[in-house]
Amino acid sequence: MRGKGYAGGYDAVRRYLIRLTGRRVCAGRRDANTRPPGRKAPSARRLSFRVVNPKEDSHSTRVLKHLRERNAAAHATVGAAEELMAMIRRKQATTMADWAAKVVVSGDPDLRNLADSLLSDAAAVQAAMTEPWSNGQVEGQVGRLKGIKRQMFGRAGMKLLRARVRRKG
Repeated sequence: MRGKGYAGGYDAVRRYLIRLTGRRVCAGRRDANTRPPGRKAPSARRLSFRVVNPKEDSHSTRVLKHLRERNAAAHATVGAAEELMAMIRRKQATTMADWAAKVVVSGDPDLRNLADSLLSDAAAVQAAMTEPWSNGQVEGQVGRLKGIKRQMFGRAGMKLLRARVRRKG
């Protein structure tokens, strides 16, 4: 099929044949040039999780090593992301400007956008990395209040809403 100009994949043909015949299709014989489908490539979300997740298991290490060996741009991107995560974990806000300068020179537009956004509010980023304070409690309460408001929308007056907000749990 490829020799006749078909650019699609194995799975597309298999799904079409299942729909056409109404039953599973056997793989049958294959040419020497065709390969059975391998594992699906990991999504960008899974790869980014593997980069930022501090837990190093053998599978994650193998996947990232394979990716870095095969793609120079991925090697640079993963390296920059690992550097940023190490800075955040060690609370080294002083090296943020050096990291951003290196990323801007690298030429990766996504990393450059990240560096620009971090540098646009450098004081807040530095405070977040060095200060022990967190707004997690405030965000949690705001989320709880929004949940109560959504549950009771159009169903109760201010008196009942106030009672639910004041109630613990």
